[in-house]
Amino acid sequence: GGERGGGEWLEEVRAVYEAGDVIAAAELVLAHARELNTPHKERGPAVTPGWDETRGRLLQEYDEATAQHRELMRSETERIMGERRVYEGLPGSAGRLDWNDLPWRVVRGKVDYSPADVEHCRREHHLHLEPQHITPVKNGEHGLGFTRKRLSTAKDGIYLSLDGSPSLWSPLILDTLRAFDLPITVFVLGWRANMTQYDATTTREPFNPYLDWAEVLREYVRDGHTVGSHTFNHPDMSKASLDVIRQEMLVLQDVVFQRVGPHVLSTFRYPFGSEKLTGENARAMDLFSVPFDWTTVSGDARAYVSGETQDPLTTSMTAAMQTKVKDIVKRYKEAGNTGGVMLSHDRYASTALALPLALLEIQKAGVKQVRSVEDIVKKVYGAPSLELIAQRRILAHCLEALYPPTESAPRPAPHPQPPPPPPGEPGWGEWGC
Repeated sequence: GGERGGGEWLEEVRAVYEAGDVIAAAELVLAHARELNTPHKERGPAVTPGWDETRGRLLQEYDEATAQHRELMRSETERIMGERRVYEGLPGSAGRLDWNDLPWRVVRGKVDYSPADVEHCRREHHLHLEPQHITPVKNGEHGLGFTRKRLSTAKDGIYLSLDGSPSLWSPLILDTLRAFDLPITVFVLGWRANMTQYDATTTREPFNPYLDWAEVLREYVRDGHTVGSHTFNHPDMSKASLDVIRQEMLVLQDVVFQRVGPHVLSTFRYPFGSEKLTGENARAMDLFSVPFDWTTVSGDARAYVSGETQDPLTTSMTAAMQTKVKDIVKRYKEAGNTGGVMLSHDRYASTALALPLALLEIQKAGVKQVRSVEDIVKKVYGAPSLELIAQRRILAHCLEALYPPTESAPRPAPHPQPPPPPPGEPGWGEWGC
């Protein structure tokens, strides 16, 4: 962590914070963030050979929405991913699956299977999870993920989550979590994770991507944090077609496999929440991931304030920033007392600067344990999220095979294209979810 190893910087922050000077403590955190980012700024990002330049070129061409571009993206994706050998070695049932192949007739509700069919498939494929946890939901029902209502009982710990990762604040967040030896959940937003110096001009937020985003995500994975998906372009999934859902999930997964390594994004945060999502969209999402809503928010996404930028090297502690940092620390402290799933965003300076101070408060109170959402999955379903998704897919494929189609039905193209970003700023909404 910067020039000072281990948690030395945190001990300085702790001494000032416990003396009652919150703003001076936040200033020390900001100074440490600058220490961490300055070497990256000076040397610039590492480039994945071929991929970054190709991706930047494709994004520019995509704006023209030409048929030639779509074919180029298809062929480039096929070439880069090759035979998808990266899937080999995944644990449990996950290694048996083609992660691009979904049982679309089951998703669309075209297979009239019975409970006996479910039991047959569970026995045939040795699926040990309970049928209610892996059987596709009916039309009109919410999916099998964790809505706000289902999370209302998750009070045994505070589950920290960050939407929209990675960002230029990620090095500080990673170093903070290492100093405290605590887990977090980050939900990756694809167009941010795929930014490079080649396509910076096409992004919708003004900052200089001098970090190697892939390395940031690899560090989250290596440090044992839960890394999930937040889609590629942040659409409302309750209004999306099945083709768009497939594109949003698989293009991001392909980017992660290509640039980060064999990590399946088996947890998910719905943009804008999941309350309106039912039926076939919910069935599709249940086969991609374990979705999570939230029970409390830090309030960081209501607005940027004076002095707050997406880069530690340009952020300053104005009066407005001081107020926002204090408010976020207060919200984290309250969540530490009550428990629940906390929603924040790591692109906001206020969140990154408040996090060490908030964790000092939670640590001092000793009321709730800081945990990962993966702990909720294991407690409720009796398996990690990756094995849960794998067994759901195996069951759905088996059910579909029991009832072959009577007539040919159109299926999505085998190589999804990333949907174009919506014009202007993304619709983050009041809570920036």
